[in-house]
Amino acid sequence: MELTQEQMDNLVFKITEKVLVRMPDVIGHLIMEHSSIHKMTKGFYDKHPEFKNDAHSVRSIISKLEKEDVTMEYDAILEKAVPLIKRRMKSVSELSFDKIDENIKDKLDISNNGAL
Repeated sequence: MELTQEQMDNLVFKITEKVLVRMPDVIGHLIMEHSSIHKMTKGFYDKHPEFKNDAHSVRSIISKLEKEDVTMEYDAILEKAVPLIKRRMKSVSELSFDKIDENIKDKLDISNNGAL
């Protein structure tokens, strides 16, 4: 059965009307969700002030955990992230950017670079 142009226009109008009627609820829900996440994140940084200077690593780890399990609640993600963040901060703190080993070329085997 093929629709006439008038029927298609009417259908589009009704769908648009339903979408517009529901938009305030959807937007309100998104705002509440964002506010809730902001509050949890603030509480997380209040509980772990040592992470404030390493916000990039914190965001990276939280994002990774969110992708691993999209059903996990945000507060559970934050708690699961703590040991991972501490481990990354420890690893980064052990790196030295002050002294560059001049003999690094002799220590690296680059003979297989690019080979599959």
